[in-house]
Amino acid sequence: MKGFAHKSLDKLAAIEEYVLLLTGIALVVVVALGVVFRYIIRAQLTWAYELSILLFIWVSFLGASVGTRQHAHITFDFLIRLFPPGWNKWLMVLGNVIVLLISIAGIALGYVIFLRTMGQSFQTLPLSRGWMYLALPVGFLFIAIHITENILKLLLNPTIDSPDLTVNGREK
Repeated sequence: MKGFAHKSLDKLAAIEEYVLLLTGIALVVVVALGVVFRYIIRAQLTWAYELSILLFIWVSFLGASVGTRQHAHITFDFLIRLFPPGWNKWLMVLGNVIVLLISIAGIALGYVIFLRTMGQSFQTLPLSRGWMYLALPVGFLFIAIHITENILKLLLNPTIDSPDLTVNGREK
């Protein structure tokens, strides 16, 4: 994958990683403030608990997506190694297609959950609970984009025939 599509996917991934970084920093700050206020100042920040849950869910789904692009998730490549070398590429494609189908289901079901929870409010935050559950379809959408990219790389590269596509998160 070269040219415009590759540059666009790289920019999307950079934005995704930046948002993940900011969300992770915000999570650490909110949890630290909650602990300091509760145990040192002896005044509880009632909103810190709910905000930390919201941020944690976003960090989890964005992190899963970034991990997908960087090939950082656990794989069952020992199963692929049991087959003759000619099968490796197609088994990797099959595994990625399965993850893509799960991601598409996650987008659809996550969107339904998002819509159903938009009318519910947090107890201490002036936000709808739907914003917390929006992380599901967004995270699964990014995972689907990255898995589609992986599938295309596998199909378009005739030399890939090993389950070890990456070394330390970078493509060989």
